[in-house]
Amino acid sequence: MPPVKPRFWRRRSFAVLSVIALAISAALSGLMSAGKVSAADMVCNGTNVMDKLAKNSPEIAKKVEAAADTLPNGKGLLWKIEKQGARPSYLFGTMHMSDPRLLDLTPKVSAALNSSSIVALEVTDVLDPEKMKQKATAMLQYTSYTDGSDVTSRLSEADAKLVGDLVSKRGSIPWFLAKRLKPWALMGAIATPACENARKAAGKPFLDQKLAQIADEQGKELVSLETVESQIRALSSLPEPLMLTALTETAKLGDRMDDIFETMIQLYEREETGTVWAMMRHLSPEGVKSQVQTSDYAAFQREIVDKRNIIMAEGTEKLIKAGGGAFIAVGALHLPGENGLVSILAQRGYKVTRQ
Repeated sequence: MPPVKPRFWRRRSFAVLSVIALAISAALSGLMSAGKVSAADMVCNGTNVMDKLAKNSPEIAKKVEAAADTLPNGKGLLWKIEKQGARPSYLFGTMHMSDPRLLDLTPKVSAALNSSSIVALEVTDVLDPEKMKQKATAMLQYTSYTDGSDVTSRLSEADAKLVGDLVSKRGSIPWFLAKRLKPWALMGAIATPACENARKAAGKPFLDQKLAQIADEQGKELVSLETVESQIRALSSLPEPLMLTALTETAKLGDRMDDIFETMIQLYEREETGTVWAMMRHLSPEGVKSQVQTSDYAAFQREIVDKRNIIMAEGTEKLIKAGGGAFIAVGALHLPGENGLVSILAQRGYKVTRQ
């Protein structure tokens, strides 16, 4: 009898789009929060998906590992960027989360940060979450339905109830208000682990915020590679049918989303960014997608990852050409791959080495 695939792995791959969006968008992460919380609310209960796979479905685990091994620059979080005539700069991959394991910077990351005179983040508004929310509010046409309709008119009755119940459980605003949000914004509310929402509501900084705080305390120049507005526009540019499907699939996973995030954190600690991407791409039966799914995933990759990588690379180049000495911190999933930041900078003539 063939090994039984864990129930988790029978969920279609659309759900992981919400996870990737949160993992690579500081703006989206900064907008997520919960209401009044207790210390117990901040305790996470997710388990490692890869451990379950290795035990219950080793053939899929091997596919994930093989895919990760073929991804360029799939290991490493801190990279040194060198160019003749400029001070060394550093590229660091973050997770836009407040888990204590992420906030404990390694000696080599601290040394790179301390040696830099400029700190570049995706968006510097992470220092002021209220300012981020105000900017999002000013872009209601991108975040909310403004024609009097809401997301329930675009979902089946069963799916609307499923999403509504999960928003009520995990979100910071009541469903009668939340349902006016567009699917991509709602996904953030239901995909983020309740413990993560609780920590942010309690004022705990996520990793990018901590880096910004350190830079501010040390009097370093703080610059943005993007803007809150550009990240929101990118997320809202995705086809609504795709985002509605991703929303409902995310809701169907429910608390099992916590397992995905726990797995991502453990892989991040091991600096295995390539395994994170490979895991996401195999969240479907046998790791096979239909042509429609592949096309939709490609659109997501192009708009939310690849195009933004080019913008970040151009911003990084400007800092290096101005003299270097920069510490550039972006979502870790922007680093690996043929179109990742490490490859782009290497292709443009910079010496990029893992630290």
